Amino acid sequence: LKGAQLKAFMDVFQGDASISVEECSQMVKKVTGISAGFELEDFGVWMTDSSENSVIHPTAHTVYQNMTHPFNHYYISTTRIPRTDTISYLNVALDVGCRAFHIEVYSEGGEPSL
Repeated sequence: LKGAQLKAFMDVFQGDASISVEECSQMVKKVTGISAGFELEDFGVWMTDSSENSVIHPTAHTVYQNMTHPFNHYYISTTRIPRTDTISYLNVALDVGCRAFHIEVYSEGGEPSL
């Protein structure tokens, strides 16, 4: 995947026509160290690199709210997350500055248990 092909990917699949072929070539060089192009593995690295291609806007990494109040002053949301996904969801929440904790409640002999 060379700069021009990455540009086409950005235009078609990412909806970002503002990026130039030169900028795409620079991204390729930054990831691979050379400007020859992405291999499939390099493309995967670039797609998951949070510093270059994050789904979270960089300003979301800065905590701007007053986080000094007691816990019960904050909005609390609950959800059921499958056990296999719990850690990844918590990591994302903590990465964007949320204070979070996980309590697992389950039924043991007909009674709720923690």
